[in-house]
Amino acid sequence: MATNPTITFETKCWEKDWKYLLKTNLLKKSIDRNNYLFEKKVLMINNISNYTTVTKAADKLINNGTLTDYFLVDDYAEKTLNFFNLTKKDLGSGYYYSISELVSIFLCTTEYLLHYSSDSKLKNKSNWIHFALNQFEQNSRIKVANPTWNDEYTVAQNESIFEDNRFFKGFGFSDQCYLIKTKDFKQNIYKENNPLLPKNNYSWSKLGGESAVQMYHNSLILRVCMTEKPFVHKKAFGDFITNFIFHEDIAKNLLKLINKKGVINVGGKIQSVFSFVKKYNPKIKKISAKKILGNKYPLNPSMNINELKKIIK
Repeated sequence: MATNPTITFETKCWEKDWKYLLKTNLLKKSIDRNNYLFEKKVLMINNISNYTTVTKAADKLINNGTLTDYFLVDDYAEKTLNFFNLTKKDLGSGYYYSISELVSIFLCTTEYLLHYSSDSKLKNKSNWIHFALNQFEQNSRIKVANPTWNDEYTVAQNESIFEDNRFFKGFGFSDQCYLIKTKDFKQNIYKENNPLLPKNNYSWSKLGGESAVQMYHNSLILRVCMTEKPFVHKKAFGDFITNFIFHEDIAKNLLKLINKKGVINVGGKIQSVFSFVKKYNPKIKKISAKKILGNKYPLNPSMNINELKKIIK
């Protein structure tokens, strides 16, 4: 590689973690351990009660060179949604979770964007970015790369299809850390009728089934998020966001859907699995998906069900 591509390092903060991120040396360590000369080092500020206090803390980090820029997500949310042909309703209750990442992609002007969530960081300095850039350059099918920052190597290996001497390779995607080519993600790919981007082997198997169905004219694909009633488990994830609905509730609406065409997401209210189950089982115990699954699955695979709402209203 003749020259190092330009990369923006980006992270975000909100009401519950801004002090942890901005009033310690955590952010500087997180940046430095990637061992790369970033073109920009950017902070996205979102869901804050006192923006003046937080921006003052961010200004100090700009003055000492830790950051180059910070942005208030609310200032760019509308432009970002318009750019991606989205509405706030399209994102549902997941809006507040996702809008910061979308704004960071919209505003990014470098070739690559590296995102870290505030609680994800390398334990030691690593040259992983240089090796990842070589992978991007050698294979256009590679769309995202990330280090195994949490040391869950066995999980990463199990999720992979094959590996080389430096990377496990497969179809996974972690929303906690990702290095992406900006232009690949600065496209209209975020709605239910946009081209799909499977995140693991399970979702790729689903796409395979959809591809077979779409060979038939006037086909109907229902992407269903359902579970059994009663919920058979004694514990439920409190940090895994989904659209769970019971089998019997889906059955009640099938007659309204059966003559439709195209793709329809079918599910219920966007909420955590724990919140969904607790309404029917007050004794359910809360557990953490992040601790158990690590980066094996995204923690918010919820769907846009606006089309369903129009049909069954």
